[in-house]
Amino acid sequence: MRQKILWGSAVLFIAIAVATGVYFTLSTFAHPSLKPILPVFNRDENFKVQSNTSVRQEIEYLCQDVQITYWGPPPKEILGLGLTALKEKYPPDEFWEVEATGNLLVLRQKQNKFCSEHQNYRHLGLRKDNLAVYEGPLGYNHKLLRVEDKIPVNALPLDYQLKLNQAMDFNRQPPEIQGSLQKELEFSSDLALQSALENLDELYSGREGI
Repeated sequence: MRQKILWGSAVLFIAIAVATGVYFTLSTFAHPSLKPILPVFNRDENFKVQSNTSVRQEIEYLCQDVQITYWGPPPKEILGLGLTALKEKYPPDEFWEVEATGNLLVLRQKQNKFCSEHQNYRHLGLRKDNLAVYEGPLGYNHKLLRVEDKIPVNALPLDYQLKLNQAMDFNRQPPEIQGSLQKELEFSSDLALQSALENLDELYSGREGI
């Protein structure tokens, strides 16, 4: 009987370890659109901040990356506050979300910008049938940087035009299409983007001369 209990505990421990490893890998290395979303806690309307409450304050960026800025005991100024008072102190119109369950309080502020890594990313897409450059990785068309009107989209190969259209609906593409688009239309720096644009310009110029 003791051996069965020990074996069951070992299996449970391994399962938890594997699940934790998968979550960490996806959170750290996966493309932003594939990263796991942090769980949303059930709201406890009777919640009040106590001395044993664990407070986690975090920033959520456009790319859905989350930066934890504080995790520890509650600051004195919020001790004894309920959810209503907390929402007044951290108001939704300043993009705050207040979530509580058990003795955990999460204060999350959403920011209209990318994290320090993904703010350097660029990707190609479309803007009113023109070739366009967007800030951030594929799947996030929030910030248009410029329109490349010197390279007409309809002068590019049809398969490339298709990819540009797929890029604008990236999150609905199957994984194999997403991987292909990332290789061709997503760039980790302006330098890599410029090199790709020069190749496109040469391709367009060559077709123009035909």
